[in-house]
Amino acid sequence: MPNYIVTDELLELAINAVKSFKENSDAIIITVDDGSPMDVSGLIGISDYYIRNKENSGFGISCNNGFKKVFEIEKEDCYIICANNDIEINKKVVPALKEPFELYDNVAITGVVTYKDKIVDGKTLEHQYFDEIVQGGVLRGWMQDGGLWMSKKSVLEKIGLFDEQYIRGGYEDIDLFLRAKDTFGMKIVMSGHAAYWHKQGATRWNCEQNGFINNFGVESKNIEGENLVRFINKWKVNPHLGQIWTPKAIN
Repeated sequence: MPNYIVTDELLELAINAVKSFKENSDAIIITVDDGSPMDVSGLIGISDYYIRNKENSGFGISCNNGFKKVFEIEKEDCYIICANNDIEINKKVVPALKEPFELYDNVAITGVVTYKDKIVDGKTLEHQYFDEIVQGGVLRGWMQDGGLWMSKKSVLEKIGLFDEQYIRGGYEDIDLFLRAKDTFGMKIVMSGHAAYWHKQGATRWNCEQNGFINNFGVESKNIEGENLVRFINKWKVNPHLGQIWTPKAIN
């Protein structure tokens, strides 16, 4: 779980994200701090492993540092979850992420549906369910989400980690998913068997930092535009215009 803590609100979100994993799974939490300017001791205390980047390096590099830590401490194959720090899961999420690996062959990436609200149609997200699992990167309008996804150590060793040319954040997740699907011919699978909450953009678009105004959010908008150009140059397709995800039945 990468972190760049710039406000008290974001620190609270990150702590709640870790707690939701601790309370609803047996996951080992690796926190990667991307040079936060605030005191994050509360977050360190509830993480199993804490890594601090030597300098602010961005989302992709931070996640890659976490993946490399997994490779270091886990000698056997294992599941790996990449999660943003402004999410909360429930007890159904991790089993739903694992399930496609157990049911189907050649699976690289799994995801579940996400909501910005914690109550949908009068029900908590723990009770959101529909009986559908598909491959191809989109399920009923939900695209494969970079905010929470699962892979395996053996898969990431095969397909590679985030491409670090995508500065700070933006399009590195789409790049990885597309690489798994189109370059390596593996399945990216989405399941309706669970749902999680995601505030979205709590760090990237934040223009308030530790009590004073900065231009972090503005810079991030500009950088995301630059990352889009890098993506198009690499893949020869605009992900906003070209249909890169195609839902289809899985077998």
